[in-house]
Amino acid sequence: MISDIEIHITTSDLRKEQISGFEAFCESIDAKPIIIELSEGTYYRQPMISKVIKCRTKLDLEKEIASLESSFLESGFPVIRTKIEVAPWHKKNVENYFKDKSKTYYEWHGKVHINNEILIKAICEKHKAKLSRNSLKSDLTSKFITMREKEEEQMIVLRIQELKQALAFEKIVIVKEELEYCIYDSNKKLDIGWIN
Repeated sequence: MISDIEIHITTSDLRKEQISGFEAFCESIDAKPIIIELSEGTYYRQPMISKVIKCRTKLDLEKEIASLESSFLESGFPVIRTKIEVAPWHKKNVENYFKDKSKTYYEWHGKVHINNEILIKAICEKHKAKLSRNSLKSDLTSKFITMREKEEEQMIVLRIQELKQALAFEKIVIVKEELEYCIYDSNKKLDIGWIN
C-alpha cells in the first residue's frame, strides 16, 4: 500500500456566489477546497480540491479518481485538470502507473509571509520560482513559492537550497514546505504564463 497519494482536481473559475456551493461539495466528498490565485498567467484563478487517499494498486487509484470526477460532473463542476502527487520516496512504487513521462515532474511549495512582495518576486524570478496564494484564506500576507523541475530529484533539491539561501540572506522565513513528485498531470497548459 502506498500512503498519502494526493489528488487535485481542478474545475473552471467560479463566480463569487458559487464559492459556498463548491465548499459544501468539497465537504461532501471529504476533500479540502482551494482556490489558487497565481501571480500571473492565463488561468490565474484555479478552484480545486486536495484529497489524500491510500490505495494498493493502480486500479484502486483509477477507481477513486473516476469516482471523484463523476462527483464533480454530477454536482455541476466541470473537470479541467486532474493531478496526482506522491512523496518523492514513493516514486519507485508508482513509476509504472503512467507510461507518459511528459506528465511527470517534481514540485516544491514553500509558504512565506510577505512583507516586501517586490523583493520576493525578484528572488523568485532569479531562481525560476513563482508565487501563488489560496484566496479562500483571509491572510493576505501568506503566499506560496512554487518551483517545478523535470529532471532528477537532486536537481530540484539543489535549486531549493539555493533559493533558501537567497531568502535567508533577506531574513525571509519559510513557514512550511513540501516536496512532491507529480506522477500525472492531465492539463499542464493551465499553468501557461505562470510556470513552465
